[in-house]
Amino acid sequence: MRRKDREVKDEKEIKRILDSLKICRLGLSGKEGVYIVPLNYGYEYQDGRLTLYFHSAKLGKKIEMLKENPAVGFEMDGEGQLVEGEIPCSYTYRYASIIGNGKGEIVEDEEEKKEGLRILMEAQTGKKFQLEEFESKYVKAISVIKVAVDSFSCKENK
Repeated sequence: MRRKDREVKDEKEIKRILDSLKICRLGLSGKEGVYIVPLNYGYEYQDGRLTLYFHSAKLGKKIEMLKENPAVGFEMDGEGQLVEGEIPCSYTYRYASIIGNGKGEIVEDEEEKKEGLRILMEAQTGKKFQLEEFESKYVKAISVIKVAVDSFSCKENK
Protein backbone atom coordinates (compact mmCIF):
# COMPACT_ATOMS: atom_id res chain seq x y z
CA MET A 1 0.00 0.00 0.00
CA ARG A 2 1.46 3.31 -1.07
CA ARG A 3 -0.22 5.55 1.54
CA LYS A 4 0.61 3.72 4.77
CA ASP A 5 -0.61 6.76 6.72
CA ARG A 6 -4.15 5.98 5.56
CA GLU A 7 -4.06 2.22 6.16
CA VAL A 8 -6.51 0.87 8.74
CA LYS A 9 -5.40 -2.29 10.56
CA ASP A 10 -7.37 -2.16 13.80
CA GLU A 11 -10.14 -4.81 13.68
CA LYS A 12 -12.61 -2.56 15.52
CA GLU A 13 -12.06 0.25 12.99
CA ILE A 14 -12.35 -2.16 10.05
CA LYS A 15 -15.70 -3.38 11.42
CA ARG A 16 -16.85 0.22 11.85
CA ILE A 17 -16.06 0.89 8.20
CA LEU A 18 -17.68 -2.39 7.04
CA ASP A 19 -20.80 -1.41 9.01
CA SER A 20 -20.92 2.07 7.48
CA LEU A 21 -20.72 0.89 3.85
CA LYS A 22 -23.70 -0.74 2.16
CA ILE A 23 -22.63 -1.53 -1.42
CA CYS A 24 -19.82 -3.82 -2.55
CA ARG A 25 -18.69 -3.99 -6.17
CA LEU A 26 -17.97 -7.61 -6.95
CA GLY A 27 -15.58 -8.23 -9.85
CA LEU A 28 -15.81 -11.48 -11.79
CA SER A 29 -13.79 -12.71 -14.75
CA GLY A 30 -14.72 -15.14 -17.51
CA LYS A 31 -14.59 -15.80 -21.24
CA GLU A 32 -16.50 -12.59 -21.91
CA GLY A 33 -14.00 -10.50 -19.92
CA VAL A 34 -14.36 -8.71 -16.62
CA TYR A 35 -17.77 -7.97 -15.09
CA ILE A 36 -18.28 -5.71 -12.09
CA VAL A 37 -21.62 -5.62 -10.32
CA PRO A 38 -22.73 -3.52 -7.31
CA LEU A 39 -24.40 -5.59 -4.58
CA ASN A 40 -25.64 -5.22 -1.03
CA TYR A 41 -23.58 -7.36 1.32
CA GLY A 42 -23.28 -8.82 4.75
CA TYR A 43 -20.07 -9.94 6.41
CA GLU A 44 -18.43 -11.95 9.15
CA TYR A 45 -15.06 -10.78 10.43
CA GLN A 46 -13.51 -13.02 13.06
CA ASP A 47 -9.90 -13.72 13.95
CA GLY A 48 -8.69 -11.65 11.01
CA ARG A 49 -10.78 -13.65 8.50
CA LEU A 50 -13.32 -11.77 6.39
CA THR A 51 -16.25 -13.53 4.69
CA LEU A 52 -18.73 -11.65 2.50
CA TYR A 53 -22.30 -12.71 1.65
CA PHE A 54 -24.46 -11.59 -1.27
CA HIS A 55 -27.89 -12.62 -2.52
CA SER A 56 -28.72 -13.15 -6.17
CA ALA A 57 -31.19 -14.57 -8.61
CA LYS A 58 -30.50 -18.22 -9.38
CA LEU A 59 -29.68 -17.43 -13.01
CA GLY A 60 -27.73 -14.65 -14.65
CA LYS A 61 -24.36 -13.39 -15.69
CA LYS A 62 -22.72 -13.25 -12.26
CA ILE A 63 -23.83 -16.79 -11.39
CA GLU A 64 -22.52 -18.17 -14.69
CA MET A 65 -19.23 -16.30 -14.37
CA LEU A 66 -18.77 -17.44 -10.76
CA LYS A 67 -19.29 -21.05 -11.83
CA GLU A 68 -16.72 -20.57 -14.59
CA ASN A 69 -14.13 -18.87 -12.37
CA PRO A 70 -14.49 -18.61 -8.56
CA ALA A 71 -11.67 -16.03 -8.23
CA VAL A 72 -13.20 -12.64 -7.45
CA GLY A 73 -12.13 -9.13 -6.60
CA PHE A 74 -14.17 -6.62 -4.64
CA GLU A 75 -14.26 -2.95 -3.74
CA MET A 76 -16.41 -0.91 -1.41
CA ASP A 77 -16.13 2.76 -0.56
CA GLY A 78 -18.02 5.57 1.06
CA GLU A 79 -17.95 8.45 3.50
CA GLY A 80 -16.85 10.61 0.57
CA GLN A 81 -16.48 14.35 0.82
CA LEU A 82 -14.46 16.83 -1.21
CA VAL A 83 -12.03 18.95 0.81
CA GLU A 84 -11.25 22.17 -1.00
CA GLY A 85 -7.73 23.50 -1.19
CA GLU A 86 -6.15 26.84 -1.94
CA ILE A 87 -4.86 25.71 -5.34
CA PRO A 88 -6.03 22.89 -7.65
CA CYS A 89 -3.42 20.34 -6.52
CA SER A 90 -4.09 20.89 -2.81
CA TYR A 91 -7.65 19.51 -2.94
CA THR A 92 -8.23 16.11 -1.34
CA TYR A 93 -11.11 13.75 -0.69
CA ARG A 94 -12.27 12.17 2.55
CA TYR A 95 -13.18 8.50 2.15
CA ALA A 96 -13.12 4.99 3.55
CA SER A 97 -12.49 1.99 1.30
CA ILE A 98 -11.88 -1.74 1.39
CA ILE A 99 -10.40 -3.59 -1.58
CA GLY A 100 -9.54 -7.27 -1.81
CA ASN A 101 -9.83 -10.63 -3.48
CA GLY A 102 -10.99 -14.10 -2.66
CA LYS A 103 -12.85 -17.19 -3.79
CA GLY A 104 -16.59 -17.11 -4.38
CA GLU A 105 -19.00 -19.99 -4.15
CA ILE A 106 -22.72 -20.49 -4.50
CA VAL A 107 -24.03 -21.80 -1.18
CA GLU A 108 -26.16 -24.91 -1.70
CA ASP A 109 -26.95 -25.99 1.87
CA GLU A 110 -30.28 -24.46 2.96
CA GLU A 111 -29.22 -23.80 6.56
CA GLU A 112 -26.00 -22.14 5.42
CA LYS A 113 -28.02 -20.04 2.94
CA LYS A 114 -30.30 -18.93 5.77
CA GLU A 115 -27.26 -17.99 7.87
CA GLY A 116 -25.80 -15.99 4.97
CA LEU A 117 -29.13 -14.21 4.49
CA ARG A 118 -29.39 -13.52 8.22
CA ILE A 119 -25.93 -11.92 8.17
CA LEU A 120 -26.77 -9.89 5.06
CA MET A 121 -30.12 -8.68 6.43
CA GLU A 122 -28.60 -7.66 9.75
CA ALA A 123 -25.86 -5.68 7.96
CA GLN A 124 -28.35 -3.91 5.72
CA THR A 125 -31.16 -3.26 8.23
CA GLY A 126 -29.52 -3.31 11.65
CA LYS A 127 -32.25 -5.75 12.78
CA LYS A 128 -31.62 -9.14 14.34
CA PHE A 129 -33.39 -12.02 12.62
CA GLN A 130 -33.74 -15.66 13.65
CA LEU A 131 -32.99 -18.44 11.16
CA GLU A 132 -36.54 -19.79 11.45
CA GLU A 133 -37.85 -16.47 10.07
CA PHE A 134 -36.38 -17.32 6.67
CA GLU A 135 -39.03 -19.46 4.95
CA SER A 136 -37.68 -22.35 2.89
CA LYS A 137 -39.74 -21.50 -0.20
CA TYR A 138 -38.09 -18.06 -0.43
CA VAL A 139 -34.61 -19.34 0.43
CA LYS A 140 -34.86 -22.00 -2.28
CA ALA A 141 -35.86 -19.37 -4.86
CA ILE A 142 -32.60 -17.40 -4.61
CA SER A 143 -28.85 -17.91 -4.59
CA VAL A 144 -26.50 -16.90 -1.82
CA ILE A 145 -22.93 -16.15 -2.80
CA LYS A 146 -20.23 -16.57 -0.17
CA VAL A 147 -16.80 -15.03 -0.70
CA ALA A 148 -13.95 -16.29 1.46
CA VAL A 149 -11.59 -13.33 1.36
CA ASP A 150 -7.94 -14.21 0.77
CA SER A 151 -6.59 -10.70 1.29
CA PHE A 152 -7.86 -7.16 1.64
CA SER A 153 -6.71 -3.67 2.51
CA CYS A 154 -8.66 -0.98 4.31
CA LYS A 155 -7.93 2.73 3.93
CA GLU A 156 -9.41 5.89 5.32
CA ASN A 157 -8.71 9.58 4.79
CA LYS A 158 -10.38 11.39 7.69
